[in-house]
Amino acid sequence: MAEKVMRIRSTPGGLDSNLDPVPSTEDKREIRTLAVEPGLSEELAELGRDGERIEFTVYLRRRADVLNGDELLIRGDRYSVRVVDWRSPRTARGGLVALASLGRG
Repeated sequence: MAEKVMRIRSTPGGLDSNLDPVPSTEDKREIRTLAVEPGLSEELAELGRDGERIEFTVYLRRRADVLNGDELLIRGDRYSVRVVDWRSPRTARGGLVALASLGRG
């Protein structure tokens, strides 16, 4: 059974036509994953930047509603994500990979 994670997309507030403040909003949706792998897989190692800790590699279907800048709630913690295309080295099938990182301290 695939693990489910929560996708969080924040929309910043601003000002309305009367120059009154408009609050920011968060859209939360449950996303079904193909797999959640701790750490960074070897085949994607070149995507990890200096100073960036990849906590999870999340494999998703190609049409998953996850974008760069979104956050994922994985196993109780909130991670920022970077989304890349992924293609299996063994087959022609592919999907999306969300590289989830969390910095604390």
